[in-house]
Amino acid sequence: MRKVVFLLMIIIFSLPNYLWATDPFIGTWELNVSKSEFTPDLLKAFGIARPKQETIVIRELNDEELEIIVKGSYIDGALNSKKYTVPKRRGMEKYQEGGPPKGNHWVQIKINEKEIYRTLLVNGKQSRTRQHIVITQDGNAFYIVARNVLDCLFCVF
Repeated sequence: MRKVVFLLMIIIFSLPNYLWATDPFIGTWELNVSKSEFTPDLLKAFGIARPKQETIVIRELNDEELEIIVKGSYIDGALNSKKYTVPKRRGMEKYQEGGPPKGNHWVQIKINEKEIYRTLLVNGKQSRTRQHIVITQDGNAFYIVARNVLDCLFCVF
């Protein structure tokens, strides 16, 4: 019996790390401005200038929730600062700092471990603004493709 217990312990502790892996989005991400594309119409729709620098820190608060902190600046000198929580799988973002204008809410759903879709709700109705966020195969970067009617914004972190 001791041998069986010992073998089971060896098997359990030698299982691949991916069984206990954390969310691949967790960490600190820097915007790669040179690989990112920004259309003037979409920047206007979001009410922002072209980003100069941006850092996103994503951390796990508990089993159900992530905290996201965004700090950055735009080429016009304006600062970008947001802090919010979001359910890990699907749900509405809750802003503690920054965030969309009153009546607007981002809702997101995690499609798989490396893919998230976000949709902007305006006064409770789905808008045409959407974001598709994907972590690259190697896990070293993620990109955001944002769409608003005909325009597209492409950001690489």
